[in-house]
Amino acid sequence: MFEIYKFEFDNNFINQDELRSYIDMGLITQAEYQEIVGGSNDEREAQPTA
Repeated sequence: MFEIYKFEFDNNFINQDELRSYIDMGLITQAEYQEIVGGSNDEREAQPTA
C-alpha cells in the first residue's frame, strides 16, 4: 500500500494532512510518512519549472 499512497501524494490526490491521518488509521507508519513526504519534496525541488 505504501507505493499507492506515495503515488497519490506525489500526484496531489492527497495532501499532507490526509496522509498524516493514515498513520492514526494504521495504514502507514511514521517512517513511511516521512519517506513519502521527504521524498516527494526532494523530487519536486529537483524538477525544473516551465
